[in-house]
Amino acid sequence: MELKVAAKAVIIKNNRALVITRSREEMDNGEFEGIEIIDLPGGIIEPEERVEVGLQREVMEETGLRVEIIKPVLVSDHFAPNLHIVGILFLCRYADGRVKLGPEHDGYYWVTVDELKKMDSSSWAVHRVELAFKEYRNFMRTFTTT
Repeated sequence: MELKVAAKAVIIKNNRALVITRSREEMDNGEFEGIEIIDLPGGIIEPEERVEVGLQREVMEETGLRVEIIKPVLVSDHFAPNLHIVGILFLCRYADGRVKLGPEHDGYYWVTVDELKKMDSSSWAVHRVELAFKEYRNFMRTFTTT
């Protein structure tokens, strides 16, 4: 079984999170059965690449954005035949750039949790965006009181 590490970002800008939509080609060629159209920026970390550096590279490749990584918020396991991916979700803040999607994605939205639920209430992304917003509120509360 192959083991990979993937990092995904919930990017917050003006109290909205960036979600991207997978292209039809990406949906058809995904490594996982039942892959969903809603996605978060990020991807597989390269060998000998620091996780944070890999996340920033993946975010830039997929969205054209620079982000400030605030903190990891979730570690999860994903299994497919002969594949185990350890996923690390990071809370990030928008730093700079305009969204310019790579070939794996064909749409993007800056959403609130409620808007995301209306788009796709079963999406794995809903739980992750909710968790990230909770952590972001705690971060901002700590940041503004110190």
